[in-house]
Amino acid sequence: MNIFEEIKEDNKLTCEFYDVIRVVNPRGKTVIFNDNTEETEKCECYEFWGKVNPCRNCISIRALLENESFTKIEHFNGKIYLATSTPVECDGCIYIFEMIKDITSKKVKDLSNTEEREGINKVIMKVNALQVNRVNESK
Repeated sequence: MNIFEEIKEDNKLTCEFYDVIRVVNPRGKTVIFNDNTEETEKCECYEFWGKVNPCRNCISIRALLENESFTKIEHFNGKIYLATSTPVECDGCIYIFEMIKDITSKKVKDLSNTEEREGINKVIMKVNALQVNRVNESK
């Protein structure tokens, strides 16, 4: 069994809950496994979010450096996502297991209104910026 099969087997319940499960190398900013594709393709991890540069609030690098799980909310293409990054050890190596869930339809508020969605997007960006500032201050 390879690392990806092992991670999926150990986290079967998690895999059924999330929409996207992938293993990333946060230092190289690459995806080394994505359960939504037939083949393992190497690509920049931030491409999923429609970005051309790495995320300012990269929870995968934080998970690697601090050896604990981190969660954030992101927005892309009018949808809101919950992303969780967790370090997983296998054969003496640390891999970052990234789980992404589209939570747009799991709303408390109606997100079909463009103005409401834009307001929520601004809040998400502000919270992510605050987290980045907090990390930079602790260094």
